[in-house]
Amino acid sequence: MNYSVEAWDPSYGTTFATEEDADGGRAKSDAEVVPDVEVPADQWRAVPPRKGQAHPATVLFVDGVRRIDARIWIRGQDDAGRGELGAGRLGAGGPGAGGFGVGDPGAGELGAGELGAGELGAGELGAGGFGAGGSSAGRLGAGGLGAGGLGDLGAESREPGALGTGEFGTRGLVAGEFGAGNLVAGEFEPGGLAARGEFGVRSLALSGYSGFDGAEDVAALGLCASYASGVVMSHRNSRGSTATVIASEVRRGLFTTALSAQDIAAPAGNYRAHVTDADPTTPLPVLLSALLQQRLSELEITTAVSAREKLDPSQQNEDLLVVDGPLRGRQHLPRTIGYIKTHHSRYLPPELNQLVARLEPGHRTPVFRMGTNWERYSWYLRLPYREGAPWAGIVRVECSADLIPAEAIELAHLSQAVLVRYASSEIKDPRAPQNLYPIAGLEKELRRRLGNPQILHRSLRTGRPR
Repeated sequence: MNYSVEAWDPSYGTTFATEEDADGGRAKSDAEVVPDVEVPADQWRAVPPRKGQAHPATVLFVDGVRRIDARIWIRGQDDAGRGELGAGRLGAGGPGAGGFGVGDPGAGELGAGELGAGELGAGELGAGGFGAGGSSAGRLGAGGLGAGGLGDLGAESREPGALGTGEFGTRGLVAGEFGAGNLVAGEFEPGGLAARGEFGVRSLALSGYSGFDGAEDVAALGLCASYASGVVMSHRNSRGSTATVIASEVRRGLFTTALSAQDIAAPAGNYRAHVTDADPTTPLPVLLSALLQQRLSELEITTAVSAREKLDPSQQNEDLLVVDGPLRGRQHLPRTIGYIKTHHSRYLPPELNQLVARLEPGHRTPVFRMGTNWERYSWYLRLPYREGAPWAGIVRVECSADLIPAEAIELAHLSQAVLVRYASSEIKDPRAPQNLYPIAGLEKELRRRLGNPQILHRSLRTGRPR
């Protein structure tokens, strides 16, 4: 048996998606691909490095890092003093004559008296037990759990051996409290325990702990995160090459769906509040992570522009900016390419995709154009590598679709000269060769500048209002 070991450290995941389609490649993308930008599709072949290709004197690498410092639960101002299971504890009505509490969890405790008109019924457990007739033929009484206790659990559903009509009553536990319908049928109904199978209109999964009647959230999840972006400049002159971090910025933020969220002035750092709308189709952790990533991308643009402003006038129109990751949202930056290290989709048709695995180090595919909800030019490039999987050392590079094809092709030739030069070695980097040396060094420095995570976590806990 012959086999080869990929240099990429498996603890960082995989460089390509594991889901395979019918053709045996990566999961097929829905992107529309135009392959004949550089050459016609039927003439596709590997493009070798162009002889005499000039290398820009200044190359800028921009990257960002992020870290979750703490997860918090946010209670709004209107939630204070509502009790624990009162109006805002388990809803605004409650399971007794007053719902799940208008003050506490009922007009008394859990009902109009305590757990019903008396406690659990007209007397104690009803006028003789669980309702007007005791436990009544294997169910919970002809009157449910009390006349006005936990609702009409039997008043409108007198089927023997049931808790109503096989659910929790035709009207549910409390009509309009645990749902406009019932507790099970209809998934507790809008405003109930689980609208659309969730927990309340906005749901526990979406916005934390929700009132059972669809009222404002008692508590909403928030992510306290630190994130940073920086730019390292690699400059070549007659004296050699240097690499310097010329711009960086660290920010901290609170990311949540809680409308009452405010900035947190913790002793170790200020966390600025960023609020987004809940989305029933997106899990809350995914939603908040996307908001954090959006803010990080915006910061990367800010630092990239700031870094270019610091260059000498002679460098400002001859540099190349390499963005670690997709170019989306940053395609307006001039002389910029996006650098994608991992592959989750197969964009090319099978007959063209076969070329990628056959690329020699330094060679690339022809330029093609693709579009999903945004368009760009792209090409695959193989970095120097020792051995590995068929796609070992493969990266995908992209540039703005606003360029004319000739400009995109020039950037493709330039990427062959630049990116190959900075490819890392497996001896020094566990993500070799895709993790370029300048990007690896920048990530390490940015993580150091994020600060000590233990101190920040402790600061958030000790500095919170009591």
